[in-house]
Amino acid sequence: MTEEERILVEVERRRKRAKELGLFDLLTLFRDHLEFLESGPNPERLPKSVTDVKVLDTESGKDSIKVREICFGGSSYIFSFSERYDTSDSGDLCLTGHLALTRAGQRLLDLSYSGEVELYLGAVWEPNEVEAFIEGDWVQAIRMFTEDVLALADERRGESRADAKKHELEQLKRKFGLS
Repeated sequence: MTEEERILVEVERRRKRAKELGLFDLLTLFRDHLEFLESGPNPERLPKSVTDVKVLDTESGKDSIKVREICFGGSSYIFSFSERYDTSDSGDLCLTGHLALTRAGQRLLDLSYSGEVELYLGAVWEPNEVEAFIEGDWVQAIRMFTEDVLALADERRGESRADAKKHELEQLKRKFGLS
């Protein structure tokens, strides 16, 4: 096996491993949760282990880059999602995106996506390719972080439903003269 073949085989193995680990799901974490964070601690949205959040978004022409630096577990992780709207030669809208994860200046993960704009949903993303992946202890740390963020979101949804139900019952009591 030549060096080129060996490298290509290893790259394909690592791409497959990233997919097996469910790392494409990090886009959901980013788009549904991290994208809405503000700088500083966000105790309602993030686990107590998070010590700081920095929002570092940029826009330039057709490019938009949303960046969240999140500090937890003694490390600083930078999540960046870039999206680009363009048109093809035939005039169709082309939407592409990249989600990258960096720690201590090292790019650990880079995922590419293609998107379509849905009328009521906005951009809907589909995974394309694992562009970079360096497996390490960060995978478990990010998976645990993701589980904690999703658990907090479920808690908030449950509290919101309970508050809505309580409010609804109070209204019914008032409307029907029940004390």
